Amino acid sequence: MSNVRIQGNASGTGTITLQAPNTNTDRTINLPDVDGNLGLTTGVTSITIQNEGSALTTAGEVLNFVGSGVTASGTGTTKTISIAAGGGVTVQEEGSSLSTVADTLNFVGSNVTASGTGTTKTITISGGSGGGITMAESWRLTADHEQATNIVQEYVTSNWEVSDSTGYGSLGTGLTESSGVFSFPSTGIYFIHVQGEVTDNGGSWTYAEFSLQVTTNNSTYTAVNFLDSRGSRYEHFHNGMSSMIDVTDTSNVKFKFGLKMRYAGGRLHGDTDKTRTGFTVIRLGDT
Repeated sequence: MSNVRIQGNASGTGTITLQAPNTNTDRTINLPDVDGNLGLTTGVTSITIQNEGSALTTAGEVLNFVGSGVTASGTGTTKTISIAAGGGVTVQEEGSSLSTVADTLNFVGSNVTASGTGTTKTITISGGSGGGITMAESWRLTADHEQATNIVQEYVTSNWEVSDSTGYGSLGTGLTESSGVFSFPSTGIYFIHVQGEVTDNGGSWTYAEFSLQVTTNNSTYTAVNFLDSRGSRYEHFHNGMSSMIDVTDTSNVKFKFGLKMRYAGGRLHGDTDKTRTGFTVIRLGDT
């Protein structure tokens, strides 16, 4: 069995007294199986903990500081607890900082997307119906198109150009044209205004139909709007029309122009220096 030995100190002169408490119950003191010194509870001072000046209901002997912004340091009796101040985010509007620093940014709206898994976040605000006009362009016919056959639907397949008149300006990526078929640069809602200048050829009663033809399947075209001019022999007509087109698929939604006149030899007029027959297209917003 193990032994308990009490050993005096040759340098000291005092007497250590082990005194039993006033109790009628047997007690056992268990000693740890390690080298070291035993501490006494007598004389140990508790610490009062306060939260914003109000003391907690119980005193403490151990303080445990947690959190990524908390650091405890000190090798002597004085310990220093460092709590890092939050850096916050400075928010600016057009280069001017708001009056307070933020720790949370909440982006709202159907066209706003926040992304990023690291410390850098990307806020994407897509152009939309409220984002302003992003595309505008004008085209014109550069030479006359002559009706080949009486009362037959024909199509204006050549002599188209982007306007280059003095002072002309466009916006964004424009249309593409192939054999009179126009393709859109992107999906969206487009406004098209068309003007046409026509001269008929003979007969006591004539008419001319200049039409905007649209397809939604890149195959079948339908006249969605047209200029209908009627009159007596050798009448000269100049008129305009407007349409809205919902371009949901740039591969399938396209347009071209048709012409049908009462007599062959009638003309749809064009000019390379000024717009006699042409159109302006504006993208208004998302589909």
